Amino acid sequence: MITDWLRNFDDSEIDMAISILEHIDYYRTEDISSIMMNGLDKLLATKKKLHFVAVGQPGKSGGHILYYVKNLFKYSPYNKYTNSNFYWNLSDIDCSKLTQYDELIFVDDIIGSGNTHYEEIINAGFPKKRNFSIGLLAVIINEKGKSFLKRKFPELEIYGESKIDVFDDEQRLFGTRIRTKVIREFAYKYGKKLDVKNPLGYKNSQMLVIFAHAVPNNTLPIIWKDTKDWKALVPRSHFIKNERAFNNRQDNTRWLVGLKNLFKVNPDNPKTLFGTEEYALLYVLRGLYKGKLLSVIANEMSIPLHELDKIFLDGVTRGLWDKYANLSIIAKSELDQVMKKMNYCNSDSIISDYKERHEIYVPPTFRELT
Repeated sequence: MITDWLRNFDDSEIDMAISILEHIDYYRTEDISSIMMNGLDKLLATKKKLHFVAVGQPGKSGGHILYYVKNLFKYSPYNKYTNSNFYWNLSDIDCSKLTQYDELIFVDDIIGSGNTHYEEIINAGFPKKRNFSIGLLAVIINEKGKSFLKRKFPELEIYGESKIDVFDDEQRLFGTRIRTKVIREFAYKYGKKLDVKNPLGYKNSQMLVIFAHAVPNNTLPIIWKDTKDWKALVPRSHFIKNERAFNNRQDNTRWLVGLKNLFKVNPDNPKTLFGTEEYALLYVLRGLYKGKLLSVIANEMSIPLHELDKIFLDGVTRGLWDKYANLSIIAKSELDQVMKKMNYCNSDSIISDYKERHEIYVPPTFRELT
């Protein structure tokens, strides 16, 4: 996949492409959870009743991060805190009932230019006069976006990991100022062909960020755009994801046969083993077996989170896992046996996960850690 991506460029430009490749920040589920925990610690210290709301529609990035936050509240020390609520849309909240003892926190994976979050708040009819506090919890915060939002909402508290543009003159991520300018022009040249309005990421975000659950459009389009004439390094397109989900479905057929006892197939109608519900349940089952969060699994399946909720509840009813997403003893035992039979390597490494899913490139160095 990396080789295919590098073929997009002229031979004389490969070194610049590799320089960009080396500076991609990949955020694992563990990284995202850690950043969320830092933000939650500060929020809980306020002693206010917390109302978390996802930015955007269900199934979008805000909903994925809300899943991370909800998941954290299942475990210590956050499970002791019961004074919190979670909402998919701002319209689900009656803001008129909130008081000085409440804080409304908008949740998303990234704040790029800040425009999306400003428009989301304003278009949702956010009240100009209020007694309650407002906050924004995100994994990544672009400094330009943060400054923009603070100008619009001076009282807005923003929690997350701050970043500046990858081509910022002061940061000099790529070495000298001249080298940085050359690579910027290189990225712009190809980015312009892929996205005329946003050649360096949405609203000129100039970011190189990949999350375990998605690639934000703030990242340079040369990384994620996938067209007839351009091979993406990590595709963002739902069509591409659906095509890959189909390929995984073919692989899942072998797993369903191996786990037929677990799925309790009706001997009079064995074809029920290969129903759509069973394929979906198995996909989630394998994801949980690898320790993936539900938001990541939903993104891989290219389904909105409310659809995943239905699948998840079905799995709880069938005894495949509990309400905390812990696999049942029987399910884990059956999966272990199938793994042995198929001679799979049960590895937790991200590279092994990539080889199976064929979906995401992970550099050998993550955020300065090897």
